Amino acid sequence: MDKQKSGYDEIINNLYDWLEDATRHDVVELIDIIEKAKAYVNAAEELSAEEIRTLENYLLRDFTTFTKQWKSEAENSLWLDGIKGKLWQLLAALSDANQVQLFEMEMDVAHQGLYQVGELVSVGVLTCNNCDHRHQVDFVEEILPCIECGAKTFTRTNID
Repeated sequence: MDKQKSGYDEIINNLYDWLEDATRHDVVELIDIIEKAKAYVNAAEELSAEEIRTLENYLLRDFTTFTKQWKSEAENSLWLDGIKGKLWQLLAALSDANQVQLFEMEMDVAHQGLYQVGELVSVGVLTCNNCDHRHQVDFVEEILPCIECGAKTFTRTNID
């Protein structure tokens, strides 16, 4: 099982590296395309300066629309949310467990064991103080009301 897990982790790490690299290359290629387009437009002697500015504005508008739509689709992607969750889990596993537990203990002491809606909480299990519903937290997230009863206070415990 450990061999399968390490193989899967390696695939996820390679995917993350590829996505980072692709993003860098895409930006450089996009800038290059824009510069080439400007050169072509400027080379067209029959176009007035106003027509050139209009074409540049259209191109910029189209790229802006594309980028906004792409970002919106990425923000609503279940697949990307899954990858983000997996990456957070990998980071949590790689961090020094003792320091994390010490930090969590300090946070628990500061909260006197109680957490409220709107606060940020790290890896652990939130238990609703009203109905005892348990919610596992795999990475840092904002506390939302209990999905079972709507209560707003919780107790946090470490994942066993």
